[in-house]
Amino acid sequence: MNEIERKLSEIYQYHNLIGMSVLAIEDGSFAYSGSFGLSNVTSKKKVSDQTLYRMASISKTVNATAFMMLVEKGKISLNEDIGDVLGYNLKNPNFPEISITPAMLLSHTSGIRDNEFYDKFLSDSYHLNEPPLLENLLTIKGNYYSADVWGNEMPGTYFCYSNLNYGIIAAIIEKVSAERFDVFCRKNIFEPLQMNASFNVCDIPNYHDIAALYENNQMQLIAGIDDYHFKNPMAKDYSAYIPGSNGMMFGPQGGMRSSLTDLAKFMIMHMNNGEFNSIQLLKKETAELMTKTVWKYNGINGDNYENQFLSWGLGFQLLTATKGCDNYFRDLKMCGHLGDGYGLLSCMYFSKETQKAVIFCTNGSTQKWESGVNTAFYKVVEDAVAVIDKEIFTEKL
Repeated sequence: MNEIERKLSEIYQYHNLIGMSVLAIEDGSFAYSGSFGLSNVTSKKKVSDQTLYRMASISKTVNATAFMMLVEKGKISLNEDIGDVLGYNLKNPNFPEISITPAMLLSHTSGIRDNEFYDKFLSDSYHLNEPPLLENLLTIKGNYYSADVWGNEMPGTYFCYSNLNYGIIAAIIEKVSAERFDVFCRKNIFEPLQMNASFNVCDIPNYHDIAALYENNQMQLIAGIDDYHFKNPMAKDYSAYIPGSNGMMFGPQGGMRSSLTDLAKFMIMHMNNGEFNSIQLLKKETAELMTKTVWKYNGINGDNYENQFLSWGLGFQLLTATKGCDNYFRDLKMCGHLGDGYGLLSCMYFSKETQKAVIFCTNGSTQKWESGVNTAFYKVVEDAVAVIDKEIFTEKL
């Protein structure tokens, strides 16, 4: 067992993790890939390079990429009124004269919040045979609407992280492309990059490779989602679904399943400004635009999630390397995304300048997550990333 493996194994044991995967890239090549523990407690299946995780909010970077492909084709612009695209008025009633734009959605500055009925809307979108219309969550006459879906700050000026922003982006993608969100991503991102990944779990050839996610509820371990080892994922009939009418059905805010190895293809593509293995998935200028600063925290212009979020681009968090906040890699100003949901924790960060990158994922723990000591995120992520930073990235700095 080498030093990296030994230290990561200690982290796996200290945090009582169910399963864990870690991948590091340097100069465009895999510098380390390791797996620990179980992908499914009941079946005792071990985590491997083939294990797929529901990647949580890392999924938003794929969603944003899909949208920017339509921008490149001239199908939509970053600055048009999203209400004109969706076909109903969508403006903050506190600022009715200001248009909400895709750029605001992608940078979480739209003023749109996950309101008190968001969780019910999301559950009904997943489980009802006739899913509700997104319009019913966003407009005043809708039966999922509540006034707290809108913030009190002028659109475009204030950051507030919201999953709903990316549900709307998915609806716009469907409206403009006339395709379901999961299908569009499969055709335009996953297939060209040869990724075994999908926003539709029924697309995964071997669902036994999907890690079950485990939540800790009062020290009791519960398989919250993706426990498919003794039952098949239920296929849904989408024949009557009208693209653009919902946008949340496929979990565009967090529902992508992928292995770390396949997610790395997507990450390397962005790290190389749109290119992977001679495939130019995005134009160079588009990829560069996505990781340019749109919003930066100045002390009063946003909810920074207890110092986790200090700068944002179009779909990507931009690390400022501020001590005690987002300095996951000391002074390396990487970009990427965190993930947190149903017991899973994940992160994907890369640096275009240094060509260094890391992906981390765990499907849960038998104990509660500890807060970070040196950063604003959870200690388990902080610890794992620190090993990669010290044992691989530091050597050639």
